[in-house]
Amino acid sequence: MKVSFGLSQGGFVEDALLSPSELSEYVGVSYETHSPLGLDVYVEFIYHINRFLSLSVGNGYISKSLIGKTSEYDRLDSGQIYTVYPECYMEVIPFCCSLALSFPLSSSMQVNFYGGAGFYIMNCESKTTWQFGGYDRSTYNFEGNSSQIGYHFGGGFDKEIAMNFLLTIDAEYKIVNFKNIESEELFGDYRTSEYLQWFMRETFTEDFNYQLSEVGLTGLTIRVGIKFRF
Repeated sequence: MKVSFGLSQGGFVEDALLSPSELSEYVGVSYETHSPLGLDVYVEFIYHINRFLSLSVGNGYISKSLIGKTSEYDRLDSGQIYTVYPECYMEVIPFCCSLALSFPLSSSMQVNFYGGAGFYIMNCESKTTWQFGGYDRSTYNFEGNSSQIGYHFGGGFDKEIAMNFLLTIDAEYKIVNFKNIESEELFGDYRTSEYLQWFMRETFTEDFNYQLSEVGLTGLTIRVGIKFRF
């Protein structure tokens, strides 16, 4: 059994303005920011097939804030610019299976290389903000959920610190991108179109439809943990 804690970097969020057609993307003013580090906790159970080969199954918890590319939209032929700052907070529950190769470096230390796949369940809350004219600013909140199969590979070291107790250090790269995000608005009595029309002081001919189109967890994770041998 192994329990580990780590920090994850990387990840991304992509947004999409699907309607109304009265807003068109203002191409050319868009830049990317970097998301802060996230928390990664993982527990796995390991079965040693032989001295060099092992199979493991595990479950964990990942939390992370993601910041996307800032973009601008303008009302057609009006010169009114709306700046959008995409951001979301996500929590992910992974269920993973891995196959590992281990090679001894000394009587108390070994190196491991592993890879595998997992099923990831994600819940997120969008904290995207819209700003008009540099003054008025409104947060566009909604919750979303999605699930996705992802892949991982990595390597690390085990160091025996006491009988049946080992200190572990691992570097792992995940490839997990969530699409088809089902979302639910958090405006209470306000529908999205009504709220944004009030905020923008405009009347749209179509319902306002802005959402996260893709959320990615792809990136590197560094973990430190303890392995127990039974």
